[in-house]
Amino acid sequence: MKKKFKIFIIALVLLFLIVLLGTLISNYITHRTNASLVTSGIERKYQIYVPKSSDPDKSVPLILSFHGLSGWATQHEKTSNWNALADQHGFIVAYPLGTGNPLGWKTNNKAVDESIIQAEVTFISDLIDKISADYNIDQNRIYVNGFSNGGGMSFLLACRLSERITAMGCVSGAYLTSWDYCQPTHPMPVIAFHGTEDEVVTYAGGPSNSFDIPFPNIPQWAEQWAVRNECDLNPSETLINPQNTLTAYQNCRSGAQVLLYSILGGGHAWPNGIPITKLFPGPVEPGLDATEIMWEIFSQFSLDDL
Repeated sequence: MKKKFKIFIIALVLLFLIVLLGTLISNYITHRTNASLVTSGIERKYQIYVPKSSDPDKSVPLILSFHGLSGWATQHEKTSNWNALADQHGFIVAYPLGTGNPLGWKTNNKAVDESIIQAEVTFISDLIDKISADYNIDQNRIYVNGFSNGGGMSFLLACRLSERITAMGCVSGAYLTSWDYCQPTHPMPVIAFHGTEDEVVTYAGGPSNSFDIPFPNIPQWAEQWAVRNECDLNPSETLINPQNTLTAYQNCRSGAQVLLYSILGGGHAWPNGIPITKLFPGPVEPGLDATEIMWEIFSQFSLDDL
């Protein structure tokens, strides 16, 4: 009996050690990045990609791309595939790492203390300063984008750091920043992608199967941007293909158009990206490359023209 009990205890200890080791390995992988800085008194991490062909004497655009809740910087780097476009066009890409457990971004004005939200904004402002000190960044061509909660972070920055942000993009964005806190200093070009059957961040608005949060109605959210950009509020509707519709608000102040790609029947996924997990079902639409389309739009805008 004593021998069986001893074997049982040893098995429990081994199981604990295996779980602990797995946790340590998982944390190492999810937190692993190639750069960091100290901001608001704490260390924050980020992944940065600089094309080998980058010329230090030439100022280049900067792309900031944000992972979703429970994602991480290097995972989002692979999912979005911004690096391939950076190689083609010569810009620099940074993938900031969120905080908390699970990792994410604090953007909800109604649920998070203002000082915490301001610390997120300060982190990105300090990050722009750090990257600009290390590389020759064109300060008129800094663009933000993100997935899900990371799309919500892009929205927050477009609202609260617009003096440094030229345009924003987002996929399946969780837009929880109150419009009362959104006072951009210039018309903000916006490009968004969202699946109509997204079960994580609902297209029609309201709580989802995953979160008891009143998400905004996505078409109405796009229209709110069109109002702020003083666009023609009669958008054009174009069927790109049987699965994708483009709603485009044009004739905006400074040409700051608002574009919404609705993925008919689509779920919580980055178009033409790599699915995150089986928990986030949805088509990876090969006929619609969100990253490539974002860059095509971003490249048309410079902050000094807005």
